[in-house]
Amino acid sequence: VVLGTKGAIVFEDTAATPDRKLVLYNNYVDNSGTAPVYVKTDGVPVSYQSEEPLLQEMKYFIDCVSGNAAPRTGPDEAIPVLKLLYAASNAAGIQV
Repeated sequence: VVLGTKGAIVFEDTAATPDRKLVLYNNYVDNSGTAPVYVKTDGVPVSYQSEEPLLQEMKYFIDCVSGNAAPRTGPDEAIPVLKLLYAASNAAGIQV
């Protein structure tokens, strides 16, 4: 469940039908009266690729190292992230 100011999106892997696994609810709080009222709406199914994310990532990695695709990110993005992770590990007392 991801909640936001304009509703919520819910992923339910065990949904009975595949089209109800990812649903957007445009619920909101109506403040126009004397007291706030929670208004729940019917969910709207959201389509998505059903292939496993890790499988997609591995296929993309193989395509990159095979020269069939260009990496989305490179050292310019990776180095600051690694520095941050290293600093966080050190701050937590974890030696890397």
